[in-house]
Amino acid sequence: MVSFHDLHPGTMKCCIRFLQRLEIIGVPRASLLVVPNWYDKLSLTRHPECCAWLREQPHDISLHGWTHLAGHRAEKPIEWLMANKYTAGEGEFYKLPPHDAEMLILQGLEVFRRIGIEANGFIPPAWLMKEAHLPILGKVGLDYAVTLNKFFDVQRNKVLRAPVLCTTSRTPLRRALTRQVVSALAKKHANEPILRIAVHPVDFRYPEIEAFIYRLIAQCLETRESTTYDELVAHQGFESASKDHAAEQQIEVVGEKAP
Repeated sequence: MVSFHDLHPGTMKCCIRFLQRLEIIGVPRASLLVVPNWYDKLSLTRHPECCAWLREQPHDISLHGWTHLAGHRAEKPIEWLMANKYTAGEGEFYKLPPHDAEMLILQGLEVFRRIGIEANGFIPPAWLMKEAHLPILGKVGLDYAVTLNKFFDVQRNKVLRAPVLCTTSRTPLRRALTRQVVSALAKKHANEPILRIAVHPVDFRYPEIEAFIYRLIAQCLETRESTTYDELVAHQGFESASKDHAAEQQIEVVGEKAP
């Protein structure tokens, strides 16, 4: 499954270019993670050209937070590290109380309704959310949620292991190491039934990272079939592939460990 994160009016052109290249490689549909109100500065409702483009897309659409910006203050050292180093202050749903999380999710879905698009699932920024957020998603009618290493079929209360390969381009050190790290993870997860490749707009500022992403996707397609999150939920083989990990769902913060 290939997903484009942080989609908003400012990254629409980057996403269009990526989707065009995906089609050439052999990926007809991707999962698009749309942020309704990016950093509280770029609201979809104020950009009709982006809304019109989204309405035309055949791709799977996920709600990707509300602003993608964490508004709470970390109190413990580990929380500070997660909020400021791992997520760069973007873990919007990290440690967020369920009531507040539900409010933001409903706000996002209302924007989607107003502009005429429908979200199939929810993917929290930085893949961080609490176990208590999962029932909210079923309550509002979303089909799936995705964290760092897991895929949740919300309506059927099923969970699949689904590791992700994701380059990181935020700093020079990360850019220098990311291709080696992701290549090693690709080998580690080579036999996993489900594998995800997640890309971010910042990756496309660096030609060497962008070229690596396309090579990685092409290599995966040599032995795998491309799909999307919504297709996985609808796939008839889901029941046979899924495991009812009751113990694994006893998680205080889902996806808190970095890859």
